[in-house]
Amino acid sequence: MKTLSLEEIEEKRKRLLSLMEENDYEYVVIGRRDNFAWFTGGGDNKVIINRECGEAFLVIDRENIRLIAYQMDGQRFLDEQVQNIKPEYIFLKWYESPLEDFVARLIKGKKTLSDVLIEGAYYSPSSFFKVQYPLSISEIQRLQWLGEVSEKILKSAADFASPGMKEYEIAGFLLDEYTKLGIECDVLMVGSDERIFKYRHPLPSEKKIQEYLFLHTSARKWGLHANITRLVSFGKVPQEIQRRYEIVTTIEGVVFSLCKVGTRFLDVLNEQKRLYKELGFEEEWENHFHGGLTGYTVIDTSICMDPNEKIKLYQPFDWFITITGVKVEELTLITPKGLEVSSVTGIWPMKRYEFDTCVFDLPVIFCK
Repeated sequence: MKTLSLEEIEEKRKRLLSLMEENDYEYVVIGRRDNFAWFTGGGDNKVIINRECGEAFLVIDRENIRLIAYQMDGQRFLDEQVQNIKPEYIFLKWYESPLEDFVARLIKGKKTLSDVLIEGAYYSPSSFFKVQYPLSISEIQRLQWLGEVSEKILKSAADFASPGMKEYEIAGFLLDEYTKLGIECDVLMVGSDERIFKYRHPLPSEKKIQEYLFLHTSARKWGLHANITRLVSFGKVPQEIQRRYEIVTTIEGVVFSLCKVGTRFLDVLNEQKRLYKELGFEEEWENHFHGGLTGYTVIDTSICMDPNEKIKLYQPFDWFITITGVKVEELTLITPKGLEVSSVTGIWPMKRYEFDTCVFDLPVIFCK
């Protein structure tokens, strides 16, 4: 885990204290892995991988930060996951009490906000999500690295793949490459041929690859996410697939050009809907999420429907544009210089697109 600056630690605590003061909360409880990672600067309270809630709770009031965990896990969390915030700690023996029950007794009678279900606390995960933005400079740098690494790993998988391999084999290759760098995949999709046209989310199967391959990973490190999709053709890209890919890339580029501080998320969505209609695929916008904010959450798609939410500096986005059989998706960031496509490094074949005054080099279908 990277060491945070004192300023960043204080900023996160300040945001939580402001949230508490605005709502008269006396305690805040954090148990979800995403919020735990945000507050600790990349720490992970997991033991069981496929759970949103971890095996340690942070109980925060205006003076103290307490870590509540089982004795079997507590020292590891202290040494490796929460050293940035140096909390007080309470370690329970496994037979003494469930963690949730202990936290409920600790906050009893106090007005408390929690991101997990705790008796006596107000449960509101979305309240925590809103205080995570804007990201800090160090968080932006971590995301930039994660986006770059993810494209390199997907390119390695594309180079590795060949007709006759099972989708599971490509998935195993991806997981191995990410694991070498201490990166987890919250979402991993590998689909091929007719499965790409049949399913928007083709999770890997025993099917053998023939001519067309879909790769997607939602990579997580330090609690942050980079969500990227790439397509591979073994042989010349069929004309209809190429036509559809050009359309989704065009829509993607227009969306990127709209991503400026002050733009409403709803206006971005409405422009996508208009373009789908204009380019001959009017109903396709209904068949998949359109994207939104990412970061410590995989994706918040609801923000695109909120007429009051506007794009701000130091926000990361995952826009996924799809038409049956094709999809484009990149990690993008709003920086003082404008929109940055952080998952495009030049290692994947690209094509230049111009939209209004914006120029983007975007990936094409990799033809092997």
